[in-house]
Amino acid sequence: MPKTIAATSEVAAVFDDRGGDHLLITFAPLDFQCATDEFWGQQFAGKAGFSAIGFVPRRNNWYPAADMHRLITELEKNLQRFPYRISYGSSMGAYGALKYSRRLGVSTAVTFGAQTSIDPGDGIVDTAYTRYFQNALHEQMSIKSQDVAENAHLFFDPQIDFDLQNAARIMAAAPHLKTIPLPYAGHDCIKIAAGTVSMARLILACLEGDLANVKSLARGMRANSGARLSGIAQALAPRRPDCAQRLVDNRRDAMDGKQAGLCHDALANAYLRLNDLPNALAAAAAAYRLLPARSSIVRTRAVCLEKAGQLEESVQFYERYNHLNPHDGLVRNSLARCYLRLGRLALARETSQIARSLQPEHPSVIACAAAINAAIDKADADRTDV
Repeated sequence: MPKTIAATSEVAAVFDDRGGDHLLITFAPLDFQCATDEFWGQQFAGKAGFSAIGFVPRRNNWYPAADMHRLITELEKNLQRFPYRISYGSSMGAYGALKYSRRLGVSTAVTFGAQTSIDPGDGIVDTAYTRYFQNALHEQMSIKSQDVAENAHLFFDPQIDFDLQNAARIMAAAPHLKTIPLPYAGHDCIKIAAGTVSMARLILACLEGDLANVKSLARGMRANSGARLSGIAQALAPRRPDCAQRLVDNRRDAMDGKQAGLCHDALANAYLRLNDLPNALAAAAAAYRLLPARSSIVRTRAVCLEKAGQLEESVQFYERYNHLNPHDGLVRNSLARCYLRLGRLALARETSQIARSLQPEHPSVIACAAAINAAIDKADADRTDV
């Protein structure tokens, strides 16, 4: 039975000892939640017959170095029992699986869509990631050559700019890293290997160190995966939403909920650009049903509702988005604009002030603030005249 055998305030280590020679060392991705004594990859490890140690972050913390080095030291005796160790992770987990691969003494690292860092000082600008950066936890966190095991693999989608940039940065730092591009497989390109057998085959191929075989296996898995179909539909949507819509409608059964939700979100944005509000509203609603906690999808639905003049509902979704992502000044400005159109001038002014504190130089924020102030001055003048 899995059991927590070491922990810090930031990360716990859960051990599932099934004997054997192989130890799968898993790193959970962003927003992973589980009960005590559970870990990401637990079901896969059990079905594949691997013993496993799962590193479970207590929040989205990118596995702080001080905590990880302490845990790895405590786990040394457990690690030494297994001649074949595999570090394994996706996204935030992929960062951990690469960053600590050499320290863990792994035989191979199998990682998908890794970030090299979330530190703005390392040139990272995507706020979806940098908002988790903390100086106290993440000093000098970028992946370096000495961090990465000799037989380490990174799978990534080169069609996603952020993932391509991260792969390039990691390759520059660690030229011995083996990279496997998976076009249109998405950030969650780990999903090309659907099922225990497929992933176990890919991991064992990585263990053997035959990159040509690894690439051949990955290409075969990608060809028929829902991840690839979803990636193609998302890429098609801005240029040919009709084709993307047909692909989603005809191959929905091949996609999981997240893959389909991202397709619907891409379609909603494409229809918005075409000012096709009925289809935009329908696509945004479909995306939200599948991924209600994803902030970008909440934002898309809010924008569609605002453009359709459904301001009360739009306000609800903008407020929900601001709760999920409180530092986005432009979306907060959109909420201020809705309040203005609804005549809620006090709320409009309060929200606009927050938007200006976040985006003080943005023209749309300045223009909205001026419109709100003009509306308030007019309301005051009307009351004086009465």
